[in-house]
Amino acid sequence: MGHLEEIEEIGNIEKRYEVLGMTGDGGQGDLYPAHEFRTGRRVAVKTQKARTVGTSSAHRSAGGHLLEEGNRMLKLTGIDEIPEIFASGTYRNRRCLVMEYIDGPQLRDSWAEAKPVRDPETVASVIGQLCEILQR
Repeated sequence: MGHLEEIEEIGNIEKRYEVLGMTGDGGQGDLYPAHEFRTGRRVAVKTQKARTVGTSSAHRSAGGHLLEEGNRMLKLTGIDEIPEIFASGTYRNRRCLVMEYIDGPQLRDSWAEAKPVRDPETVASVIGQLCEILQR
């Protein structure tokens, strides 16, 4: 896979994708599985958090941070363990990234189940795997 220069902006993603129920959330965003209408391909949609009581400018800034994350991920295109970014757009007035769907548990959930990690071999194994991924 070659590196993309920039993420394709597609506007309202609901014109191209059927977004299903939320499957995960984190400090910076929410995660939804989706299907592309044209091909049936399963994708993941990461959205910025919904606006609550913050200002409009803070909400726009959070959307910008999500796109910056996507641009950083583009630099890692071709690494199996890093999802490929297909497009950016909006979903229900929130900025989002459309990316490769990777089946399996979320890293946060795996860590939560293993806490507290006391076994030095487990810690070393995880760090080693992350280094292998980033070294490619």
